[in-house]
Amino acid sequence: MTPSENQPQESIELHLEEVRRLLDRQRIVEDMVHKQDMPKHELVESLVHRQNLAELQQKLAQLPLNELSLIVQALPKEEQLDALELLDDERAGAMLCQISAAAREILLTEMNPTQLASALATVDQDRLVAMASRMPQHAMDAIYTALDDTRRQELQDALAHQHTPITSLKAFVLNAGRLVQLQSLTPEDLLRPDIVWVDMVDPTDEERELVQRAFRMELPEDEELLDLEESARCYADEHGLHISSFFLHKEGEDSANVTVSFVLNAGRLLSIRQEELTVFRLFRLRARVQPGFVSNAQDILLSIYDAAVEYDADMLEEVYTELESISKSVLNREEDMTDQLMAEAVNRLAIYEDINGKVRLDLMDTRRALSFLLRSRVLGAEQEANLREILRDLESLNNHTGFLFDKINFLMDAVMGLINLAQNKIIKIFSIASVVLLPPTLVASMYGMNFKNLPELEWQYGYAWAIFLMIVSAITPYVIFKRKGWL
Repeated sequence: MTPSENQPQESIELHLEEVRRLLDRQRIVEDMVHKQDMPKHELVESLVHRQNLAELQQKLAQLPLNELSLIVQALPKEEQLDALELLDDERAGAMLCQISAAAREILLTEMNPTQLASALATVDQDRLVAMASRMPQHAMDAIYTALDDTRRQELQDALAHQHTPITSLKAFVLNAGRLVQLQSLTPEDLLRPDIVWVDMVDPTDEERELVQRAFRMELPEDEELLDLEESARCYADEHGLHISSFFLHKEGEDSANVTVSFVLNAGRLLSIRQEELTVFRLFRLRARVQPGFVSNAQDILLSIYDAAVEYDADMLEEVYTELESISKSVLNREEDMTDQLMAEAVNRLAIYEDINGKVRLDLMDTRRALSFLLRSRVLGAEQEANLREILRDLESLNNHTGFLFDKINFLMDAVMGLINLAQNKIIKIFSIASVVLLPPTLVASMYGMNFKNLPELEWQYGYAWAIFLMIVSAITPYVIFKRKGWL
């Protein structure tokens, strides 16, 4: 420890010794007076007692709030209560907010209810609600009596809301190496220090505000989750590391990239998303049944990304399988491909091209997030090794997406070629039909004229001769086209 770090600690110890000396002297004076059987009003009027109280009050009033809190925590319980009695209401309330949770719980139980109510009347509503949830009943009665009607009702409503289960939030703690979800989560549960992960699925504004108050941080808005700039999706500030990543969400034939925002701070992980994702269900199952699967918030974050990469790999395997089926239909059974089958093939290829594109975007975004996490130096050596392994898997899967793009384009070109061939067959049939029917049309046109002024006037076999010529002129081009293989 450097000399500059030693000075505050030495200062606190000196102040602590002085406060203890003044408290001991006050107790000695009171004991002497009690042994002399002096009346109570004479004790109050005692000059020595008043001087000692004034000196002690002055000393406590001069101490900074953070030092005062540390000193009061270091005192025995009886001396803690004596020191609190010498503080004014506002300073006592502020000190109760500053003191550790364990020491605060003892003082809330042991303090005089009237003094406690007066002190907490100066505390803001959020801090009052946080402390009131652990107060004994007699102290709560004193507080309700000291508060005005409006604030009393606000406090009662807030405390009632503390026990209302939250539906869109899930909080998890580690128990015997397993990740365990807190059942019937209430706002009070969010204050538990052993929470390592809070998962929010489409939270309401009220629930977002509740988490922000519990963890004293700002959560990203829904609009911020849509930003694609790296500076907006991966950054660090006083609230910890902020990472936003795409995760594939597939339901039936519909797929989408859902943005999930993570905040890693003070040993806790917060995640915000708008959809329930298969990746998170898979991770929760593994962490619940496998002891030691995760040991802290960083492990949880890495395991979620690992599950996401595995899910993307499964999607690529599904695309491979479906493309193989389409390939067999297109390349091996082109004679059996009907118009409906070709239309279905085009539709399926478009769906898998879309899935492959979304997987590729997931992989690129995940690589960017993991690279930022690696640069942030918040991981242990083993965690960094796991992260690098995930990055290698990402690179391998990224190559597969490139191959799938080429295969999809090839099959799409093949199907479009079959469609063009089918269209050409139809056009050829119409072309041949027009050529075959043209000579009979010419004969019919010629002999369909008025025979009255023609050389063959009143020929008995004229009509039969015209029919014969029409048939011959239609059969002749058909036979010629057939021999040349055009039909």
